[in-house]
Order: sequence, then structure tokens, then C-alpha cells
Amino acid sequence: MDRESKASIPSACAVELHSNQPEKLVQFYEQTLGVKFRSTAYPFRRYSARLGRFALIIGDARGRDADTASEPGKITLALMSPGEISPDERKFFLPHSRPLGSALPERLATRLQDPDGNYVALAPSLEGVVGVVPWFSTWREFRSSVKEALLLWIAQTGKHLRRRIEGWIDRCEMATNRVTFTRRDLRGYTHFIAARTGLYAINPTSYKRVLRGRFFGITVKDGDVYAFQAIGEHEAGSNKNGRIVKLTIRNDRVEKVRVVAKGLDSGCHQIDFIGEDLLVVDCYNGSIVKIRPDSDEEPKSYYPLGNMSRVEARDKYHMNSIAGHPDGTLWLMLHNGGNERSEIVVLDRQFEVVRRFSVDAAAAHNIVFTNDESEYLIADSLGGRVLSRKGVIIDGGVGMLMVRGLSLDENTCVVGDSVFGSRPFRRFVPGRVHFFDRSTWKLQKTLSVPGAPTDIRRIDGKDMSISNFFAAQAQATAKAPVSPESIAEPEPMVSAAS
Repeated sequence: MDRESKASIPSACAVELHSNQPEKLVQFYEQTLGVKFRSTAYPFRRYSARLGRFALIIGDARGRDADTASEPGKITLALMSPGEISPDERKFFLPHSRPLGSALPERLATRLQDPDGNYVALAPSLEGVVGVVPWFSTWREFRSSVKEALLLWIAQTGKHLRRRIEGWIDRCEMATNRVTFTRRDLRGYTHFIAARTGLYAINPTSYKRVLRGRFFGITVKDGDVYAFQAIGEHEAGSNKNGRIVKLTIRNDRVEKVRVVAKGLDSGCHQIDFIGEDLLVVDCYNGSIVKIRPDSDEEPKSYYPLGNMSRVEARDKYHMNSIAGHPDGTLWLMLHNGGNERSEIVVLDRQFEVVRRFSVDAAAAHNIVFTNDESEYLIADSLGGRVLSRKGVIIDGGVGMLMVRGLSLDENTCVVGDSVFGSRPFRRFVPGRVHFFDRSTWKLQKTLSVPGAPTDIRRIDGKDMSISNFFAAQAQATAKAPVSPESIAEPEPMVSAAS
């Protein structure tokens, strides 16, 4: 089996400070660090700021109820790494009573205390002093300093060079209508995950990158895999740098990859077939695009919530996922940012709104119908949970962070997560994929991957998150589908522990 080294996955971490006066801490750190915090109001007030690969989060210790409250002054460290950290790489926070010592010169380090009493030691990034050799007293120190500066300069140059090469390849792919860097052998792999760093084949213990590029939605039809790819960097205005690629798979091998639709907006998200129609959720334009791959039909766009500005579509509603129900309706997820509860909009086949209802989730993704009493699953992205119609199925106790990507079959539920990153930073954020036993919802395996998952599907297409497959299953078992009226007033979702 072809494997890629897990050691290549970069680490990322976030520190959350719990406070009864979060706004006061936000003001202090904004002035001290010169950063801007982004706020979310659901499930309770929380602020986050990005400092390179490090995220600083300030949470309200009062939470929204007894289950979400925490101890004021508590610090939560969220670390995402490829596995066990070697002793040489371990970093420890200094106790408040310990002086800085001589390791960092006083003029380069500042030690202070925030309004909640947390002690912080601040030092500038070494990236700002690349090429500068400090004072030295021995030739050994001189050699070490020169070596460190050289390595940092090489690493920084490598990042810029890689970005230029990636951009050049993107432009070549766009101009030639081709797909590059295909790895064909899929033996031993069960799922595909889409990420901003590529399209990956995975199983519970290993992964391999099949295609390079930035990928979002995936679906499977007649044994072939379809994926949405955004070419190049995303632009602020409307653009047509998105396309659908089709992977023809035979005997656990990718026989060929070709582009079957192009000229889509690069802000599209999830895709799925409803019958012969491929529906693409155009998140940044607030529309659903209907495509007939391999046909001469022009794509058609539908606006179930009416016309809206690009900013409103992206930041306010942010529709991201769609699923076809066996009763003939279409269910559409509204992310709704982080300040309101997410919503599900039920549409008829003419893309007109039948009804809409809110769910107990924030910035939610994915809608997956089930063949049991759960009725459906959604990813509560900001809550780090998976919810069903009946309540919480998987809670934050297993250590999930920002949840996105759901795949479900008779035995296993596969869930993706990652550290939260601002939009330009997300292409560098690593991720994880969790495998849960569906009968008990117990965690079985966790796999670290180089990119944050945006979607997950079984390679063989036997996946309930694929609308056509679930519809066929529902018809075969002759179970009466749940009508939209039965979920008009969802039951309050409760913690799995209660």
C-alpha cells in the first residue's frame, strides 16, 4: 500500500482563555498584540484571533448553560499534530514565578500580565530577523547562529517558491483543461476526502494524495467520482475559476481524470447528484447550479432565497450543503455565520422554499439522512459535535474541533475536523478524520491528514450522504420517508450525557 509520511503534516494549535469578562481581555490583547479578534455569538460569545499558525481564543466562562460553563482563568490548549511529539520539540509554558533567564535577551522579550492574571511572555517571530546573526562569544555560537539563520531563510524562500509553482501549475491546468499529478492505485483505501491541499484517498490508518489542488464537494455516481476543484487563489470579486473533475475508477484504480464542467465560481462548496442532475451549491452567489455532465446543456442557476450581494451570500447565509430527500424535496444548509443558529431550508424540485427551520448548531455543514430513528445528521461545526434529529450523537468529549465532512454507512460514521483558520489561512491548516462505530457511536480510529477536510465520501458510493444511494436504499426497504411537516417543529436537542 502506498503511504505518505505522517511526519509531513504540520502542527497547529490554539489556546483558549476562559474569562467572565471576555470583552475586557479582547481589548487588552488587541492593544498589546496589534491583532483583530473575530467574534461569534453562538452557542455563546467567543472571540478568536490568528497569530501565524497559532490561534488565540477568548471564551466566555459563563457559557450558555451549566454544561458549557467553565472555570474563570482556565486555559485550554488545543493541539493538532501528526502524533507523539518528540522530547526535543516539546515546549512548556513558564510558571508565573519563574524569571525568563538569559535565553532571550531582555530587549527582545517582554513579560506581562493580562487583566485576568494570566502571565504572558512575548518575543518577536524569528521570521523578522532572518539573515541577522546575533552577537556571539564563541565560534561554536557563531556557527550555530549562522546555520539557524540560513535554515530559516531557506524555509521562507521555499514557501514563496512553492506558492509560485502552485500558481503556475494552476494556470497551466486552466489553460490546457487538464488535471495533473494523479496517483492511481486505490487498493486498501475506503474513502475520499476533499481538502484545500488536494484530493486524498484514506483508510483508518493511512492516506495518499490522489490529486493536487483545492477541492471542496465530492460525490459518486455509477462508480465514478466527481469533485469540485477551485483553480488558483480565490478572488474577492466574482470569478469563473471553478470546475468539476470526473475520476473514472475501475478495479481499485483511477483509469483517467477529466474535466466535465468548468466556468463555475470558485466559491462553490458541496455537490451531489439528484437523479441525472448534478447540483452544485454556489455559496458565494447564493445559488444552486444544475449541471448535466457530458451534455451540451448549459448550466442553470436557481436562487431559492432570491438575489443577493456576494458579501451577503458569503457571510450572512453561506449556503454550503445540499441533500435530496426520498420524498422528493431538497434540503439546503444555511451556515448563517457564527452569530445565529444555522438553518435547514426545505425546497421543492423547482427550488422554491417549502419551509425552513433552525437547528441547534453554529456555522453548520452537511446534511446526511439516516435509515433509523436519528432521521438525519448534521455537523455542528463551531460546537465540535454531530447532531441528529433526536439530539447530540457525537459530542466534544472526543476532542473534535471545527467539524466539517460527514460520511455514513451501515457500520461506520466518518467525521472530519480541523483547527479553525481565517479564510486565507485555511489552505495551510492540517486536519483529522475520525472513524466512529455507528452502533455505539464510540471512536475507533483517528487519522491526521495534511489538509482540513471539506467533504468526505466512500469511494464505492455506498454512502448515505450520497442522495441517489440513500433514495435507492429507502425504496428498496420500502420505508416511508419522513415528510417535511414532521420536522417543522424540531425537538430540543439535548446533550448525550443528560
